[in-house]
Amino acid sequence: MSSTSKVSNDKKEELNHLLDYMLHHNRHHNEELAELADSIKDTYPDISKLIQDACSQFESGCRLLEQARNELEEK
Repeated sequence: MSSTSKVSNDKKEELNHLLDYMLHHNRHHNEELAELADSIKDTYPDISKLIQDACSQFESGCRLLEQARNELEEK
């Protein structure tokens, strides 16, 4: 194995771990925000809606990260 492919494999593994970590981390925080939005919806419906909208956008970002991770695993 050449040193170049070793570096590439190491970098790929590092990137895969980072993407996996960020996906779990971000989704966990997104769940917390969704719970927060739900807990304030009666008192602050407008703020709750904004937080829900943010959660939707965060999840869209997570889906893109997941796609990147999946494509990396195929390479």
